[in-house]
Amino acid sequence: MSTSIILIYFVIRYSKKGIIKVLATSILGILGAAALVLAILAITRMEISRIFFPIMLITYVTSIMVISASFEENT
Repeated sequence: MSTSIILIYFVIRYSKKGIIKVLATSILGILGAAALVLAILAITRMEISRIFFPIMLITYVTSIMVISASFEENT
């Protein structure tokens, strides 16, 4: 739910860059960061415990911050 609201905000805020480009960059950035963390966890064979969910949440928030900073920098 929150991701869709964030994506709508990005599309409205950075509509000058193109809706498709903003959506594609945002979705691929979020999914890419999550996939990278999951790959690292799989390689290190870390078991899913209480620390897994904070790691994923930190990755999600960090990826949104980086994407937003990237859009701001290119404005």
